[in-house]
Amino acid sequence: MGILRVPDGTCRKVLLTLVCFTGQFVVMGLYYSYGQLFAALKHETGESGGKLALIGSSRDFLLNGIMALGGFGVNKIGYVTLSTLGSAMVVLSLIFDSIVPNTSWLFLSFSLIGGIGNGLLCIPYFTVLYSKMSGPMLPVAVGFAAAGGGVGTIVFNLILEPLHQTFGWRHARQILAAALLVILTLNTLVLRCCTRQKQESPDDSMEESNSASSDTSSGSQPSQFRLGRELVELVRPFAAPSFGLLSVGLVLYMCGFTVPYTHVVYYAELQGYKKAATLVSVMGAGSTVGRMLCGICAAVVSPRLLFLLVIFIQGRPGLAAHLQYGGGVDGLLGDLWRFFRSPGGIAVSAGL
Repeated sequence: MGILRVPDGTCRKVLLTLVCFTGQFVVMGLYYSYGQLFAALKHETGESGGKLALIGSSRDFLLNGIMALGGFGVNKIGYVTLSTLGSAMVVLSLIFDSIVPNTSWLFLSFSLIGGIGNGLLCIPYFTVLYSKMSGPMLPVAVGFAAAGGGVGTIVFNLILEPLHQTFGWRHARQILAAALLVILTLNTLVLRCCTRQKQESPDDSMEESNSASSDTSSGSQPSQFRLGRELVELVRPFAAPSFGLLSVGLVLYMCGFTVPYTHVVYYAELQGYKKAATLVSVMGAGSTVGRMLCGICAAVVSPRLLFLLVIFIQGRPGLAAHLQYGGGVDGLLGDLWRFFRSPGGIAVSAGL
């Protein structure tokens, strides 16, 4: 008998959406608040900015690499197991961060353990809604859950700066570990209750028994054969040209916009910009609104048109800054050409 009993129907879907909101709140809050840790490490250790930036970038690389295996991991491991493993690694990463003897060890605790842990934690909370919901409310639920990432960006950046100033970065990591241990444990328990199947009928139990028997017989196959079949299953979606183009487009999109977004925070910290936390929190607020609007609009607007609109809106701040600082029309046309040769522009073409 489970610890919690979750009602079926709409209540279960709402609760599952809130669970995904909380999961993305934690993951994206940690992801976009590295600038605060960067500033604290720079101030307390005097370490070079390049090394500290590499620590954060290595974490981001592993996180996104793990997420690339999301669908495969869900099928083979399951939502609850992924959430449990990811939560444990995230909390352990924070604890290890607080006790490492020097910043070089952060490549192990923060980049490796934290990157893998955050990647595993991302997968269930980014994918479970697609398997448990359908219809016009799915994009709305996805948009609301994604808004948790924007809220996490706001909250984490606002609380980490005073924590670092009051307790130091090591004790701040321990406080964060204790808080996330409670949040992620409760969230994983609710996720388990929301994804648990209904009580099966005798016919369903018979089918499951037959399926288990067939799985047992297939389990007697050589391990090399099973491994080869799983590898084929992993790369099989890329055989579809549409899936391959979409994947390439999204990867280039991430390179074109996410990387400059995170590294401009590093640059602001290095230049002594005093309101970096406020800056990132404001961007997080805009991200929250944008994610919710995208979720609502996706229910009524073509995904291609919505994708182009997002690219256009994200390109406008750079163009406005160019005009503000006197680049001129000729320079603006040159920037437009460079933009459409950039990863962002390639992403537009792939999205079409």
